[in-house]
Amino acid sequence: MGCLASVQPGIPESADFFKKYALGKKIGEGAFGQVRLATHINTKAVFAVKIADVRERAVNGKAAVVVSSRRQGSVEREIRAWQMASTGSIPEITHLLEPFYSSGFYYMVCELCNKNLMQHLLHVKTISEEELGDLTAQMLRAIGHVHKVGLVHRDIKPENFLFGGDVLKLCDFGLALPQPKRGKKLKGIGGTAPYMAPEILVQASWLSGGYDKEIDMWAVGVILYLVLFGRFPYMPPGEATADSMKWAIKNDQPPLQFPESQASAALGMVRRLLKRRPQDRATAEQAQLDPFVAKATSSEARDLRVSVLQAKEVAERLKDFKVSQSTQQDLESRLKMVTAKSGGIWFSEGDEAVVTPQHSLTNSVASRADARIKTDKKPVSRDKFGTHSGVVSEQKQEYQDFPAKAEAIAEEPHDL
Repeated sequence: MGCLASVQPGIPESADFFKKYALGKKIGEGAFGQVRLATHINTKAVFAVKIADVRERAVNGKAAVVVSSRRQGSVEREIRAWQMASTGSIPEITHLLEPFYSSGFYYMVCELCNKNLMQHLLHVKTISEEELGDLTAQMLRAIGHVHKVGLVHRDIKPENFLFGGDVLKLCDFGLALPQPKRGKKLKGIGGTAPYMAPEILVQASWLSGGYDKEIDMWAVGVILYLVLFGRFPYMPPGEATADSMKWAIKNDQPPLQFPESQASAALGMVRRLLKRRPQDRATAEQAQLDPFVAKATSSEARDLRVSVLQAKEVAERLKDFKVSQSTQQDLESRLKMVTAKSGGIWFSEGDEAVVTPQHSLTNSVASRADARIKTDKKPVSRDKFGTHSGVVSEQKQEYQDFPAKAEAIAEEPHDL
C-alpha cells in the first residue's frame, strides 16, 4: 500500500536541494534510482548525489504522487545508518554530507569517489602483497568503525568499496541494520549471495539461530579469497545461480578448501576470516593486528596475479534485479520536471556545470529552468555502473525506530 506524499517523512519536504546544487551527468543507476554528479551552486565544488525514487505511481497524471511506504521507510533507514557511519573523521567511509526529500525523491549528497575495488582489480594484472595488505587494512578500518558505531553493514563486497583519491572508502548502507542487543540475533536473508556467511542461511542451534556483525568479516575473507584464487570460496557444481550459491554456502558443498596460495600471509588472514562458526572468526580489531596488514611481510613481498573477471561475471548474473531502461526514462523525466518546478538546474551528459550564486528563483522559474534542461545523450556505461552505491531494493519488512528497535529487529524476519 502507498501513502500520499503529503505525509511527512523523517526528512521534511523541501526544495532546498535545488537551491544549493545543480544536477549533472549520471554516473550510476539501480532498480529505484540513479547516482549523478551534483555541483554546489555557490562553491562550485562537485559531489555525488544518490537519488532514490520512492514513488508508487502517479495519480491520474496529476502532480500529486503516491509513495511506497515500504520503500520510503527503507531509504529513511539507509539515511539514518549512513549518518551513523559518517560520524567522526574516519577517511575510510564515504561520508553522507546532507540528505534532502522532495516530491517522492530522496537526494543523498556524498563525497565524489572514483572507481570501485572490483573495477580496480579488473584493470590490474598483478598486485603486490604490500598493496593488498594496505587495501585490506583500509577495509578493516572502515568495517571496524561501522561496528563501533553499532551497525552491521550486511553487504560487504568489492563493489561497495570506492577509491577517494588514494583512500579506499566503504559505501552503500542500504542493507545496514543496528547490531542486536546482547543475547539477540538478526534474522532473515539479506546481502549478495557469493559473500553471504553460513549463519545467514543456516538457522541451527550451533549458530545460535541468527547472525551479527561477524558476517561482515566473513565477506572480507571472501574478497581476499577472490583475489588470491580468482573464484569464490563456494562455487556450486553446474550453473551458478543465487539459490545454488546459497545452497553451497549453507551445506559446505563442495567443502571449503584453501589451496596453496601465492601469498602465505594473505592466506593466513583468509583462514582466520572464513571460519564457519562465527565465534571463531577474527573481529575487525583482531584482524588489524594480523601480520599481513601490519606490513610484517614487506621483506618478502611479491607480486600476486589477479584474475577476477570470471567471478565478476558470476556476480553480475546473480543480481536479483535488472536496471529497466523504461523505468530509468520515467524516473529521469520526472526528475527533470521536479527540477524545473523547483527552479533547479540540470546539465546534460556533456555540459559543464557553469552556475552562478545569483541564480534566481523568482517568477516563471519553471519555464526558465526548462530551457536549461537537455536530454542525456547516452545511458550510463557498464563500467560506470556501481561507481557509487546502488539504490536499495524494496524490502518486505520495515522497522521505523532506528536504532532504538534493535531488539525488535533481531526477533523478526526481514527478508529482502
